[in-house]
Amino acid sequence: MRRGGPVRAAGGGMGGGSLMNIADLSMYSNRWQIKVRVQSKADIKHYRNAKGEGKLFSMDLADKTGETRATMFNANVDKWYDQLEVGKVYMISKGQVKN
Repeated sequence: MRRGGPVRAAGGGMGGGSLMNIADLSMYSNRWQIKVRVQSKADIKHYRNAKGEGKLFSMDLADKTGETRATMFNANVDKWYDQLEVGKVYMISKGQVKN
């Protein structure tokens, strides 16, 4: 069962905010931080739309209360893709929560 909405990394991506559970995240959550295990990580995808070109990757994250999917775009792909490993635990914050 998926709980919480997808988490989109907006800024730095790691560090800052109040520690929360995935199940408690909502689109109204501000300055949050989650401690999660990366369950899976997709390959980098390239896209083109009316706003231009870009790249993204998504990953499934889990904690003791649920699961969610996070998607990172452009500069965050370059910064985090090679560093995030499946099976390891990370603190993630500064994202935009969508339902």
